Amino acid sequence: PDSPSKWEITQTALVESLKILPEASRVGVSYFSNDDACGVQANPSVEFNRNTTAQKDLIRTSLSTVKPGGATPLVGATILAYQHVHDFGLLRGNSFVVLITDGKQSEACGDPGRCTTAEECTNLLIEEEVPRAAAPGVGIRTFVIGVPGSELDSRTLSRIAVAGGTARAS
Repeated sequence: PDSPSKWEITQTALVESLKILPEASRVGVSYFSNDDACGVQANPSVEFNRNTTAQKDLIRTSLSTVKPGGATPLVGATILAYQHVHDFGLLRGNSFVVLITDGKQSEACGDPGRCTTAEECTNLLIEEEVPRAAAPGVGIRTFVIGVPGSELDSRTLSRIAVAGGTARAS
């Protein structure tokens, strides 16, 4: 009962990570799923801005008010993160999406127009969307951080990172 939850561990790690990023970095936060369903926010919860003290405070406050729950729309969230990077014009220099998750795509969170099962959706992400984002001319690399609870899905999460240009194939 006195041990921190996996969300508390994740919050602390994110806040500490922001401390070592240069101020010139642009950072923002988007959550999934915090609506007890397959929700992916259309707009970032904390818009992209330079990594100033004020931005770090906004992110820290946002992290402290969110309570994760529901299914995992891993595919939709990752694709939307790429869109956020495009929309905010952050493609100059190094661009990254950092996907932090405790599991795999939920079966209930499919995209009927493109995929119906969790496996089909995950394969769509790994075989099409992540490589498209990482391709020359776009250059968004994808980091994947599996938090406690993701151990059973580590192979899939590693495949995403490999496709995103941030890990070696094992």
